[in-house]
Amino acid sequence: MNYFIESLYKLYPNIKSTEGGYDTPTAFDGNGNQVLYDSDAVRLDSQISQAKEQRALAYVKEADPLFFKYQREEITKEEWEAKIEEIRARYPYPS
Repeated sequence: MNYFIESLYKLYPNIKSTEGGYDTPTAFDGNGNQVLYDSDAVRLDSQISQAKEQRALAYVKEADPLFFKYQREEITKEEWEAKIEEIRARYPYPS
């Protein structure tokens, strides 16, 4: 999955095709005209999207099982919340 390309299409819906590299491709509209875009904005959006996806996967794999243990009173709420904070620290959103 290329987060940059996905973000490019999301932020610039007039872009219909790209060619070239995955980090800074040349973009074109439906008429074949080149479309200029803010690569920094696209990169930031792609980094946020990647962090969200990584967090979601980690929550399902690591934090959700602890939540159920917390519900059954097998662990404390603090242990479950600590795992959530650990995941957030591991996959931070860019500043």
